[in-house]
Amino acid sequence: MNLPGQLTTPVGRQFRDAPVALWTAAVIAAVVVAIDMVVVRHLYGPEQYIEYGAVAAAVAVYLSLARGDPVSVSLVLTPVQGWWYWVKATLLIGLIMGCLLGALCGVSAIVVWSWPIPQVRPQEMNDALCRMCVWGPVREEAIYRLVLCVPLAVLLRPWGAVVASWVLFAASHWIGGNPGPDNQLAGFFLAWAYLKSGTILVPVGLHSLGNLIAVSTHVLAYQWNISRFP
Repeated sequence: MNLPGQLTTPVGRQFRDAPVALWTAAVIAAVVVAIDMVVVRHLYGPEQYIEYGAVAAAVAVYLSLARGDPVSVSLVLTPVQGWWYWVKATLLIGLIMGCLLGALCGVSAIVVWSWPIPQVRPQEMNDALCRMCVWGPVREEAIYRLVLCVPLAVLLRPWGAVVASWVLFAASHWIGGNPGPDNQLAGFFLAWAYLKSGTILVPVGLHSLGNLIAVSTHVLAYQWNISRFP
């Protein structure tokens, strides 16, 4: 399976011939992303509820602007290509990510540079799973895919929306103090999968699966550190 050069998407279809609705959505997207960039350092304080409220309000307004069409805002249960396509695509994306991260590890070893790997104690795993595999993916995909890409898929066309979503998603992790290479790479594939599939469920699922692997790695890093320095 190859990533196609031409990317088509049903996302934003009701906004293509409605400039007022389109630019209203674009302003809303800019505000929600700006809120996230400010709030991202306080995700687990009271500020998070401002962000959740802004996202929920944005989705409701988008639905209204799209005249109630759930396809335009990716609120559908089945991807355009069906779920089996995305089972295979997930394996391919995982392989590509693994190769890229492996190559980066090799380069970092040569230049004697490394990035810190967070550590999670086994007793903290349930909290980490809830935070990283449920709330984190839902919040980030709602902001950087649904809210952001609905207007950008029309304004910048699908590939432009992919790049914008990728760059801003990476920036949010730099601002939040989590600039791992996996976060920098993942935004591209998540944005592509969102627009290609036409449903928010695909990037949420991919994000959750990736974070599950990350949590497992963090627990292993803690165990390895303990074995070295008991």
